[in-house]
Formats: sequence, structure tokens, C-alpha cells
Amino acid sequence: MMWRYILLILSFWNQPMLGQSLSDYKMGKWAVLQGSIVEIKGKTTLADFRCKASLMIPKKTFYWIKDGNYKVNLVQISIRIRTLDCGNRLFNGVMYEALQANRFPNIEIDVREVEAITSGKNTSGSSRFYAQVSLNGHIKGYQIPVMVQRKASGKFRVKGYQPLKMTAFGVMPPVAIGGMVRTMDDITIGFDLLLDIESQSF
Repeated sequence: MMWRYILLILSFWNQPMLGQSLSDYKMGKWAVLQGSIVEIKGKTTLADFRCKASLMIPKKTFYWIKDGNYKVNLVQISIRIRTLDCGNRLFNGVMYEALQANRFPNIEIDVREVEAITSGKNTSGSSRFYAQVSLNGHIKGYQIPVMVQRKASGKFRVKGYQPLKMTAFGVMPPVAIGGMVRTMDDITIGFDLLLDIESQSF
């Protein structure tokens, strides 16, 4: 039964977009290199907080097509919640529990579309990702503005931030020390990624 479900997904994914054939798709490889970081920033009733983690993803295959912007498949960034360090062991535990890390161990960012870079220079510019963010079993779509810097052939530095509300994902803002410290609903997910992309003309 499981194999039938997988085959159904693959057959649906392999259908071309309206007005385009499978031959229009190109294949590439992408990786997140050492030195990349992700973070969650927010405020409590006492102070600001910043939880950060290193991120590295080995090379994976992705498929793309140019249709105004770049439509992409299989570009998924997974952030393991328990790798986030808020600088305080007690607060780490409070955050892991609030985000239900045991039940939903990862924050998943599934990139679906990449806006063409706009800049007068060849080395850097602005872009925008359309991505679906999955957290605590809830999925929301966002247009995430990013800055892109070309470091070398196929190597890019991508920085961006996306504000969101914890309650939009069914997460109750955590409290600590018997309710004396309360976390605000608004947080920001940020990333500073070093990307390696192997794909001609992408």
C-alpha cells in the first residue's frame, strides 16, 4: 500500500506544468555548506532572545524550469529544533517544549519558486523566495525577501528574514519561571546560508 502511495506522488510530481513538457525541466545539485546558520529571534517580557544553529546539508538533486521566475522542486531546508541554542539551557528546554520538538522535530522550509535576481551588478542583488514553512504540524506560505551575493562559480551567500507569529502555527508563546517571563507571539526566522549550486544557467 505504501509503495502505491509513493508511486502516485511520483507520477503526479512528474506531470508537466500547464503549457510545458517534461523536456523543459533541468536537473541540478544543491548543498548548504559549512558556515551556514539559521536563527529564531524574538522578545520576552525581560529581554530579547536569539536561538541559533549551524546548518549543513549535503548535495541533493533538484529540478527547475524558467517561467518568468525559477520554479523549483526538491529544495527543502530542514532545521532540527533541538540544535537551536538560545544561550540558556532552561530557556532552550522551554522553547523545545513549546515547539513540540518531540512530536515535530524539524522546521521545514520548502522552496517552490525563486525570483530572478535584480541588481545592476553581477556579484550581488535582491531576490525573493516563495516557500512553504512547516512548523508544529502547520504549513504556511510566505514570500521571503533575500539578499544574494555570488562568492564564486556556483557559490552563493543568501541572507533573509521572515517574521511570523507562533500562534499562526498553533504554538502557544512559552512562559518560564512560574509565568514571570513571557515570550511575545512575534518571532523572526532568519538564515545566512552558503549555497553550492551545480546547474547550468540557474
